Amino acid sequence: MAQLTATVPVESPPEPVEPVEPTESPVVQPSNTVEPTAVPATSVPPTAVPPTAVPPTAVPTRPAPTATPIPCYQLSFVADVTIPDGTKIPGGNTFTKTWRIKNTGSCTWDERFDVAFVRGTQLAASAIYDFRKVVKPGETVEISIEMTAPTTNGVYTSEWQMVNPNGVKFGGGPKSDGTFWAKIEVVDGKGAIYNFATSACDADWSSDLNSKLPCPGDRKKAGQGYVIYEKTPPFAKMVVKRTTQD
Repeated sequence: MAQLTATVPVESPPEPVEPVEPTESPVVQPSNTVEPTAVPATSVPPTAVPPTAVPPTAVPTRPAPTATPIPCYQLSFVADVTIPDGTKIPGGNTFTKTWRIKNTGSCTWDERFDVAFVRGTQLAASAIYDFRKVVKPGETVEISIEMTAPTTNGVYTSEWQMVNPNGVKFGGGPKSDGTFWAKIEVVDGKGAIYNFATSACDADWSSDLNSKLPCPGDRKKAGQGYVIYEKTPPFAKMVVKRTTQD
């Protein structure tokens, strides 16, 4: 029988390695550095932007003024023809008050109209009088009423209006409700001086041709005769011619 013997491998000593000399690696010299070339920016033409339309600002427009309608019945006071406000009159004396008024309405006044007392002291014998005239729009007229001063001293006012055919009173002002009036001061008459010239129309005047002359009169109608007061009358010269008979 064969006998197995364990064999231990024997390592051979390593072969000596010759030292390797270091080899210098060639140094690559950098070549001329190429500077980067600046590329000019390409100019891009601006794109035309259309302007935005701005809507016009609305300017407020003033509405055309509305014409104020003219009332049918309306008047305006023009003047005191006689007895201006504050006239002193002895108590119990009679006088004629005359107003000049204008028809500022759009309707004609005629004989169907009246003149009526509305407030204050009546002074006149009646509270209503017939108008008896025709006055077209835009025309003027004189209204006269005989009055009597009270016997007690003091200041008195008598206010009047027109009356249309329907019995509606009307006067002046925006609402056609104004009045025209007589305003007097009653005095006792002692030492009072009566100015006949300024009170000439308080009297009744007549001539051979006319039973009653208008006062104040109209110079354009001199042929009919008239009475008129002038503060500075023109100089008048009277020439009397005498005829003789043989």
